[in-house]
Amino acid sequence: MESSRNREVDAVLTCALYSGHHFLGHGNRGAHRRFRDLCSEIIFLAKVPILLIEVHFYGHWLMGGHNRRLSVIANPTTEIAVIGNFVGATAFAKAGWHELGLFFFSFGLLHQIVVFLTIYMRLPSNTPLGSQLHPVLFLFVAPPSTAATTWIAINGSEDSFSKILTFIGLFLYLLLVSRANHLVRGVRFSLAWWAYTFPMAAAALAVMAYATATQGLFAKILAAALSFLSSATVTFVFVFTIARTWSGHLFPNDEVVGVCLTPDPTVRNEVSHFSNPCPATN
Repeated sequence: MESSRNREVDAVLTCALYSGHHFLGHGNRGAHRRFRDLCSEIIFLAKVPILLIEVHFYGHWLMGGHNRRLSVIANPTTEIAVIGNFVGATAFAKAGWHELGLFFFSFGLLHQIVVFLTIYMRLPSNTPLGSQLHPVLFLFVAPPSTAATTWIAINGSEDSFSKILTFIGLFLYLLLVSRANHLVRGVRFSLAWWAYTFPMAAAALAVMAYATATQGLFAKILAAALSFLSSATVTFVFVFTIARTWSGHLFPNDEVVGVCLTPDPTVRNEVSHFSNPCPATN
């Protein structure tokens, strides 16, 4: 869990650095160069300890005890640990560190293959995924789609390999859409539904890059459709998250949230073991 959290922070950091770098790329060239150098230093300082942590945990997956092996703990959320490597590789490539970007891309690709096959084979040692967590299956789409855009950043342009990665992501997207009834039937809305948003956005970005490179009509239509679906999904999940949080149904067993959303101050005072769990209301 600690490794996954570290890599999630790593992904957020490198995404922010990449966005800022891209934004400044359209401004003053001197500022752009200074920001690129700063990005390089920060990314390097962030990735070195993350790499050491990854080596440690991947070693446990390979040769650790029974309860630490990947075949026992693997589930779709393990894909998040892989995506951080691709995002980091993109940041390195954008900052001008081509070889480091290629290294982390190779590292991420290797472990994506291992993680994907481990989860896909559904080994007897795996714990079955509960029906309420079925939305996280969409995380299968994210790694190949993210890897496609990462390879474009490293290579400098769309090529056959990035197209292969894009098509793999599209195949998994189509596979999961064909099982939509299985993904949503009997599954109440929860934070797990946010697992739809990033993979759909990653697939849309990969197809947009493909459409830009090929200039094909079908590719452009597909890119527009996936972009629309991604935007609609993010909007839907965001609105429902706010609505269900306000109604107290998003965290039905969370005492702090329940107390904060209760208008009766006498009820809030009943929870004495929390110190100011929510701001006072008039």
